[in-house]
Amino acid sequence: MAEPATTYTLRAQAVDRDAELAADLKRPRSLAPRYAVTRAIQARHVHNQTLGGEWRELGDGMALWRVPVAADNATSLAFSFSRFFLPPGAQMYLRNNSQTLGPYTDADNPRSLQFATPLIRGDHAVIEVLVPRSMKSALDLELAAVHAGYRDILTPDSLRNPEFASGACNVDTICPQGDPWRREINAVAVLISASTYCSGQLVNNTLNDRAPLLATAAHCFDTQWAASNLVVYWKYESPVCREPGSDASGQPVPTDNAIAQTGGAQLLGTHVESDFTLLKLNTQPPANANVYFNGWDRTESTFGGAVVIHHPRSDAKRISIAAGLVTLNNDTHTGQGIYHWRVDHYSQGTTEPGSSGSGLLDGNHRLRGVLSNGATACNVPQGDANFGRLSTAWQGGGTAATRVAEWLDPAGSGATQIDGLAGCTLPGTTLDLSANSIGAGDKITLTAGTSGGAAPYTYAFDVDGDGLPDSTDPSQASISAVYPTGWSGNVSVKVVDSAGCVGTASRALIVQAPHVALAAAPPAPQALCGTSPGTINPGQRWRTQVNLVNNSTVASQAGYAVFAQDAATLNQSKLTVETPAVAVPALASGQTVTIDLDYAVDAQNVCGAPIKINLVGTTDGRSFTPSSASVVDTKVSVNCQAITTCPAQTTPLKLDSGSYYDTLRGGNGISVTNILQSGADPVVFGVWFTGDAARQPTWYTTQAALHANQVNSPVYRGRLTAPSNWPITTSIVGGAQLTLIDSNKFIYSWSLDGKAGGGLFTPLTLQPSKVRLWYNSKESGWGSYDQLAQINGPAAQPLMFNAVYLYDASGAPRWLVGVNPAYADGAPINAIASRPTCPGCVWLDPNAGKQDAGSLFYTIDGSNAQISTNLSLPSAVGGTWIRSQLPLSPLYLSP
Repeated sequence: MAEPATTYTLRAQAVDRDAELAADLKRPRSLAPRYAVTRAIQARHVHNQTLGGEWRELGDGMALWRVPVAADNATSLAFSFSRFFLPPGAQMYLRNNSQTLGPYTDADNPRSLQFATPLIRGDHAVIEVLVPRSMKSALDLELAAVHAGYRDILTPDSLRNPEFASGACNVDTICPQGDPWRREINAVAVLISASTYCSGQLVNNTLNDRAPLLATAAHCFDTQWAASNLVVYWKYESPVCREPGSDASGQPVPTDNAIAQTGGAQLLGTHVESDFTLLKLNTQPPANANVYFNGWDRTESTFGGAVVIHHPRSDAKRISIAAGLVTLNNDTHTGQGIYHWRVDHYSQGTTEPGSSGSGLLDGNHRLRGVLSNGATACNVPQGDANFGRLSTAWQGGGTAATRVAEWLDPAGSGATQIDGLAGCTLPGTTLDLSANSIGAGDKITLTAGTSGGAAPYTYAFDVDGDGLPDSTDPSQASISAVYPTGWSGNVSVKVVDSAGCVGTASRALIVQAPHVALAAAPPAPQALCGTSPGTINPGQRWRTQVNLVNNSTVASQAGYAVFAQDAATLNQSKLTVETPAVAVPALASGQTVTIDLDYAVDAQNVCGAPIKINLVGTTDGRSFTPSSASVVDTKVSVNCQAITTCPAQTTPLKLDSGSYYDTLRGGNGISVTNILQSGADPVVFGVWFTGDAARQPTWYTTQAALHANQVNSPVYRGRLTAPSNWPITTSIVGGAQLTLIDSNKFIYSWSLDGKAGGGLFTPLTLQPSKVRLWYNSKESGWGSYDQLAQINGPAAQPLMFNAVYLYDASGAPRWLVGVNPAYADGAPINAIASRPTCPGCVWLDPNAGKQDAGSLFYTIDGSNAQISTNLSLPSAVGGTWIRSQLPLSPLYLSP
């Protein structure tokens, strides 16, 4: 294929090596050493819009984006992307005349969207992105910087300037001095982020779970940006032992065996005073790196037999032997940090720039600190070195971000020292998706494949790309999911075998959904009844025409737009939204539609009362597009005159008491009781049975009038402050609307904890049902809901659905469900703790990982009842609920 036209080349400022090397002489030694200068450049393909490079359409259904980059006189180039998402089937390469890096695929997509490449030699390279044409709109790449090398690092000896090599007095780790430390040698790597480099090593934790924790110096890397741009090089070692002090020992070593690991890291904790940083790699180290996780000791007793394993000047791995005892040093004039271990001098080897962050290991092979500073060099054999103390970094600055305690001791064991842990053979892991691209509301199946390792395996699926496990049954190698709205990101699986070895796999997934939203500010409203030009008076009816547009690339199905009075004005004015749910036709991408919103201003409103109606959202029954846009925002005239001849025009729809749920996302729902009020709108009390972020059952309540086919209510969360401390405390945590679109069919929309969503809810059963809601007056705030449905005909025993809403050991609201297939008074009901999906989260099977939670039974005599419970909540939340013949009163009994 022909080279890209030179007009497409992004040219960064040329590198002046002499000037940069001279600048390094003035650079404070308290900073990590540089090898490159960072130049801001810009090329992107975001939201299907391209800046820079050239596109070529290929004949096999693929498209190619090529971005040539040059920085004259550079020894190497490395690239930082501020956005990096490759859709399914896409590949990225870095190429020049002598080297090719890649392919990088969707498996390499980072959660942070930031991505850094390894170094490619020379002063020019071409970034090539091959993508299926059908996925071109999902490609999301933004190139932010090129790091143009002026100092030779990680280049073959045939190309490298010997003056940049490490000192000849250093000792190769393959030499006999390294024999007692073979395991620890495999823990150490070269760390490169953007234009700087250091050393670092893997460390163990008290769970012994081989989490890829990497210790280094704070003066090397102390920001999340630096962590996200981290590239780790393993196994960069001399294959032969060169005599320390010889000419050969002062020459560069080929990098053929070095293994680059991309993906970046999370910054866990960094503490300036001890010059200590702890990172967690976002991906597992490559299997062929044969890594080791160093043990550690956080005590402050002096010790001997210490060694340092490091990469001086990012050169091949070396080992240095400390002379005598290592002592405490709190000298504030030593450079970076304050709290150090001091090595008086080395009996063999030395440390140099680039060695920073390497570990100080004691005679028991445990990490005690990381290299901070020193006066060491081959020509300063008596120079000392200072290492930031793990013992100080343990509690650091007293916060999770400035200490390492909770990361190295996640078990909370209080251990002061632990041994190292060998890596293990990673289970070969694959992840298959039943489709690479789906629509919201569609079901997709994720299946993990595993080979090698030691069976049995456990599986943890992450379906929303946050890095946390979502699946609830670790024995399941396959799960199904339904997405509530559009999304693009990576799903992944973590497989752990019986030996604790971890394998991972990750795939990109595109979830498409319509996005029907407000197109423009609505025009002035039109009076439908009670005309008064330019003013709004109590008792008038109005119409606002609302323009909607489908902003998505996919068409929408026919659905509804939901409107509601703004919650902040509910106590200030009374409106009747005559059309709270307005039908919206199917819309192609970019298509608009105008719909009518009709509303009446109650004649009892005072002059100056606020009139505000919001577009709550739109739904086609498969996805919900939330909105907070105001479509009516005005006031009743300050000189108003009430009109009494324009009553609101509504057709009441039926809402039966019972349980309702979203058929696409079963396992949670809302149980409503419609309580008639004499001379007023009925009051609807709802118990919303749903899940929390950990997919443990939780519940909320709503209570408001059913007015003009809509309930517009706060969302309440109850909490028990202590197991026997009644009454509960209740707080408003959001808002919800129950908007009827047909008899016994409604859209349930909500805003909760900063999120918003909704769905189409239908009855649990269309069979005739009897609904009962029970509570105990002395323990108000918990209760039992049951629904008896004649599933098998009017003469058969009813099926009983039961839900008990109560509290766990911490006082958080929880619920259990039970089904009695042959209901009889006093018959035991087995309670189940299911694993429901949280509002707005990806739906997973709520029966996966469900647990038995004990039993309960009723005795009922008309409107009087007793309940006995012997319930134990799952250990993840904890608590019991034991009651014996507790009297119950009906909050609601259906006729």
